Amino acid sequence: MLRFLFSLFVGTHEEIIARMDHWHQIKVK
Repeated sequence: MLRFLFSLFVGTHEEIIARMDHWHQIKVK
């Protein structure tokens, strides 16, 4: 159960990072 929550948190964390990086690229342009 704990491992499932951890993997879910990591997945959302990576998604947030990817989204922030994408927004940063748009802002730079």
